[in-house]
Amino acid sequence: MNFKKKIYIEDLKLSDLSNFQKFLKNNFEKKHIFSNKNKIIYFQHLKKNKKIFNFKIVKIDNKIVGVHGYIPLKKFDEKLNKNQVFLSFLYSKPRLKFPTFPLTLREILKKNNFDFIGEIGLNKRLVPFHKSKGFEVSKMNQHVFLSNKIKKYDIAVVPNNIKKKKLIKTNNKFTYKELNASFLKKNISKNIFLYQMPEKSNEYLINRYLNHPTFNYSINGVFRTSKRLILLFVLRKIKIKNSVIYKMVDLIGNQKDIPKIKYALNDILNKNNAEYIDLYSFGLSGEALKKSSFINVNNVKNLIVPNYFEPFKKKNVDLICGYKCKFKNKVRIFRGDSDQDQPRIIK
Repeated sequence: MNFKKKIYIEDLKLSDLSNFQKFLKNNFEKKHIFSNKNKIIYFQHLKKNKKIFNFKIVKIDNKIVGVHGYIPLKKFDEKLNKNQVFLSFLYSKPRLKFPTFPLTLREILKKNNFDFIGEIGLNKRLVPFHKSKGFEVSKMNQHVFLSNKIKKYDIAVVPNNIKKKKLIKTNNKFTYKELNASFLKKNISKNIFLYQMPEKSNEYLINRYLNHPTFNYSINGVFRTSKRLILLFVLRKIKIKNSVIYKMVDLIGNQKDIPKIKYALNDILNKNNAEYIDLYSFGLSGEALKKSSFINVNNVKNLIVPNYFEPFKKKNVDLICGYKCKFKNKVRIFRGDSDQDQPRIIK
C-alpha cells in the first residue's frame, strides 16, 4: 500500500497521555476508562520506568489515529517469564483508509519470541486475520454455579426446569478460606502454578488482584485436610440494588481437584445471600466443571447470565479468545486475564 503521508508507530509516552485521552474522547467514548484521568491505565499498562506505557500508537502528521494495548504478565511479577503477553484494548479512527491493527501487532511482536500470547474479547471481524497469523481461536465457555437457596433471581434469568443440587457437606476433608497477601507470600508452593499456561505466581495474584486500585477481589484457597492447598480461585463481588452475584475471574490448580471447589462456592453464596457465581474460561475440563455443579450456560435454553454491568445489560455475551503457545495442552484463559475484568466507565 502506498500512502502519501508518513505513518509512525511508537510507544505511548507519559508526555503523550493527554493526546491519547483526547483521541479516545473525541473518537471513541467520552466516558471510557481510558478517555479520562484515572489510575487504571497506570496500574495496568505503565512500564517499570514510569515513562512509557505498554501501548503502541499509530500517528499520521503527528496525530494519533490508532492505539493498541498489551499486558505482559511480568507487569505484575518481575520474576515471571518475560515472553508472556495478553493483547488488550484496540481502537483505530473511524473511516481510516487502512487498518492499524496489523501494524501495531507487528510492533508488539517484533524482537519477541513469545512463549504465550493471548487475547480475549476478540472482534469477529479480526478472527480470519488472527488465524492467518497462527492464532488458535475459540469461543470461551461460560459456566454458572447457582445458589440452592435463592428462589427469585433478579440479575440472572433461570428457567424453572433447571434442577439445583443441594450440597450437603458430610466431612471436613476439604476446607476453604480467604487468603491475604501475607499468607500468599509465605505459604504458597510454586507447584500449584505448574499446571497451566500462561505462567502465574503468588506475587502475580497479589499485584493483579489484591492491589487493584478500583475493584475489590478476594483470593480463596481450597485445602485438603486443612493443610495442603490444592486450588486457588479469585472472586469479585457485584451488587445491584439488593442483589448480589460473584464473578470467578481466575482459577489455579490441578484439573482433577476442581470438583472439590463446590462446597466452598456453595458456602460463599449462602453466607452472602448471592444468586450465583459465573466463570468464563478456556482450557478447563467440561467434565470437571460439571462435577463441580457448574452449569454450561450455552447448553440451557433461556438461561441468561449477564456479563456486562457497566452499564448493566441483561443478556448473554459470547467472548472469543485467541492464543499462540508452544504448550497448547496447558493453556487456560480466564476473564481476569488481559483487560476483560476492568472498570469500563468513569462514574
